[in-house]
Amino acid sequence: KTFVTIDLLVSAITAKHFANEFQIWEPLTVAYCAGEGTGALAERFKAAFAYHGVDEKAAGNIAICLDVPQLFSSNDLGSIYTFVDELKRAGKDSLHLLVIDTLHSATYGSNENSTLDAGTVLKAIKYAQRELGCAVLLVHHANRSGTGERGSSAYRGAMDVILEIAGNGDNQVMKCSKMKDGAPFKPIAFSLVAKEDSARVFWDGFAAENTGAKSGAKAQDKQALIDAIAQCGDYGIESTPLAQAIGQTTGYTMNLLADLVKSGACARQLRDNSKRWSNRNPWVYLVHSPVHSPVTHRSLTSE
Repeated sequence: KTFVTIDLLVSAITAKHFANEFQIWEPLTVAYCAGEGTGALAERFKAAFAYHGVDEKAAGNIAICLDVPQLFSSNDLGSIYTFVDELKRAGKDSLHLLVIDTLHSATYGSNENSTLDAGTVLKAIKYAQRELGCAVLLVHHANRSGTGERGSSAYRGAMDVILEIAGNGDNQVMKCSKMKDGAPFKPIAFSLVAKEDSARVFWDGFAAENTGAKSGAKAQDKQALIDAIAQCGDYGIESTPLAQAIGQTTGYTMNLLADLVKSGACARQLRDNSKRWSNRNPWVYLVHSPVHSPVTHRSLTSE
């Protein structure tokens, strides 16, 4: 759960696609409050920062707190109410996202199965949301049977979006089990790969379409991408026709392309380097060093 959460946060502060499928249009400010697993937290963030190339400016968009504010008690100095007041006094009340990891560590003294106690916790969450003007992300544990989250059903009823992380080893997926204002997206497969002294998330694309998740298949797909890019010569080619060329999802293909660019196996540039990235001015991929002038896209389907 925490690896996926960190990947989401890094995507948020750098304005990148999360899971290679969901566009974040501008850098967001985040406060991450950790109540569990803090011993390995620095290494996990370091691995994610290194993979995504987080610079000093982007790193300034996230504040990491090793004391999780309490959501059940209003009298404790460590309560969410005190936490919000301190942020406002420090002039940091313009957050986009507040993350509580985990809900259990932030609700000491409560009975997680009690609807009454859940109501107190939800009231505190809504207070933080209202006062800080931000979204609130809660990281929570699954029940013993793995059929849902622990605790009162009041939590599920109050959530706008619920994502579930399921599976083991290389067969892990992120599932959307609730989307209040839309249709849930299809499960997205991912794996963890070593990075620095920890690991980072590698998104494999929609699980139903994921035929290239194994390392051997990934290597073959990378070579197929290089071959497809080479066919376009100086013209360059976008990610969507490349995904079609290798028969994979765009998200999976973009992940492979990111690795190829970092390794120097290929290069990328904007179609028109004088303008910012947009749907009309996407990245194109080439097998030589990028040039600083507009290029013309040529699709493989025209060959």
